[in-house]
Amino acid sequence: MRLYLIWMIFVFLSFYAWKDWFKVLCFLVVSMAIMERPDFPKAAMGISGLNPWNLLFMNVVMACYFNYKKQARTVQLPGNIKFFVIFYLFFIVIAFFREIGDLQGVNNYMEYMGYPHVSKKDVIVDDLFNTLKYAVPGLLFFYGVGQEKSKSIYLGLATICAVSLLLALQVVKVMPIGALTDGYTLEQTGIRKIDRDIGYYRSDLAVLFAAGAWAIFSFKDMQKSKMLALACMGSSFIIALAMALTGGRIGMGAWFVVGSILAYFRWRKLFLLGPLVVSLILAFVPAVQERFLQGLASDEDGYAQEEPDISSATSGRIVIWPHVIDKIGESPWLGNGRRGHQRIGLALWLQENLNERFPHPHNAYLELLLDNGIILSTPILLFFLLMFKYSFSLFRDKRNQTYVIAGGMGVTFIIAHLVGFLGLQSFYPFTSSTSMWCAMGLVARIYVERSMVEGDNHAEVFSQTQPLLKT
Repeated sequence: MRLYLIWMIFVFLSFYAWKDWFKVLCFLVVSMAIMERPDFPKAAMGISGLNPWNLLFMNVVMACYFNYKKQARTVQLPGNIKFFVIFYLFFIVIAFFREIGDLQGVNNYMEYMGYPHVSKKDVIVDDLFNTLKYAVPGLLFFYGVGQEKSKSIYLGLATICAVSLLLALQVVKVMPIGALTDGYTLEQTGIRKIDRDIGYYRSDLAVLFAAGAWAIFSFKDMQKSKMLALACMGSSFIIALAMALTGGRIGMGAWFVVGSILAYFRWRKLFLLGPLVVSLILAFVPAVQERFLQGLASDEDGYAQEEPDISSATSGRIVIWPHVIDKIGESPWLGNGRRGHQRIGLALWLQENLNERFPHPHNAYLELLLDNGIILSTPILLFFLLMFKYSFSLFRDKRNQTYVIAGGMGVTFIIAHLVGFLGLQSFYPFTSSTSMWCAMGLVARIYVERSMVEGDNHAEVFSQTQPLLKT
């Protein structure tokens, strides 16, 4: 019965998208909190990929395209952003074609590990279509916010926060609080319960929560009601708790870095409260202390040690990274194509010779260079730098609260992911990165609108936001 209800809701919204595609887009993004669950429909009529989410996604994209063609095109992507968006598409497609032409190395690794072979169909679905669809909502956010002035901006910001909150509630539900008493138990329980019951990798969720906790904390400044502001603060605490329950150390590090940046430029009082909160967490939540200090002050079992164990602190990554760097040096300019770590035999070699089970480099920067080389990687890094510049510019502009909140969310998600890239994830768009892409799309739109206002063009753009926001 539940599956029929899901289908009914998504089919209805597929039709409604032709009337108001942006609101349906927001629902689509929020529904990503449940789309990876094992009980969410994954196929229909025996056709893999024919599921409610993909059906609604296609209708939203088409509705946006045909409705946008009918509208006066007053807002366009700036030339520099358009260049990077087109290059990102080119980057994904080129990496895909280089991969699909040679899957032998991938399947050698899969066979050795006892996994099924990867077919060309699998690569087309996972490394082309799915990769692109996780970034497309960000582009649609650019064209969607501003359609109803302040309402769509508020809805877009709320959508970005809601994804993290709904996922956090699921983590809090499936993870026993008792797991917080022991680092090893926390890690193993997280691997078993979060990956299985929610469908997301716990480390990816840790980074998402690191950004989401601060994003919804900043969103409180946009609320007219004190109750809503308090609800945002409580939600921020729930997301931070969920981050701790994942046991993801890179997420904890990202949360600390983002919080420090926001505190320095926006909420200086956090420098007084922050150390106290961190001290209380480390004192009363032993698992967080053990996980965060693993290899630095304690071993994998939580016992104190005199000398730092860098291998333990990096979960073995420091062992494989020199070998990855050596392989990058063999093809530094153009790389090896997507899944280069497996395709060139490095993953198999590490397993056979060092007994290190790493199907990818566990460092997005090294993966980027290994797959695509310096030439194709540099514009990707410049794109993130540009979007951070735009986000930070809005965040520091106190003339309008919209600028501050939207820019702050952009800074939050971009910095959290750039920190997360040090130990996991990928520059290829993936499921839990959609919130970041939506934040960047929203930032780009508001940045363009602000430029129009400052240039005395379309000066009414934010006039309707003033009653809603503090300026």
